[in-house]
Amino acid sequence: MADYGHDLQFGFFLDPSTGNPDRTVEIAHILDELGFDLIGIQDHPYQQRHFDALALIGYILGQTERIRVFQDVGNLPLRPPVMLAKQIPDQCHRVVVLLLVRVILDADQVVAQVAEDVGDL
Repeated sequence: MADYGHDLQFGFFLDPSTGNPDRTVEIAHILDELGFDLIGIQDHPYQQRHFDALALIGYILGQTERIRVFQDVGNLPLRPPVMLAKQIPDQCHRVVVLLLVRVILDADQVVAQVAEDVGDL
């Protein structure tokens, strides 16, 4: 595996299930205290058993000290890249949010459009 000169970071996939909200936040606190770097949260806005990913990200950021939180699964038909690029900076003022959008077809065109629209923020 290539070494790109970046420090190794450790993350955790946090289950966004709504079954036990206190436990979800408790796990985020534990990860923050243990020194984890990242928490990834999947986004399935049509799944009623999951918290809204963007709302959960904002809440966790308000409850933790240093950990970075990002959306690790996105639903592009319901949350297009341009919409995400505009929502995330408004919501996440404390951290740099990693927004990784992988589009199989027309990736260059989509990335160029996102970059152009983000410039309008």
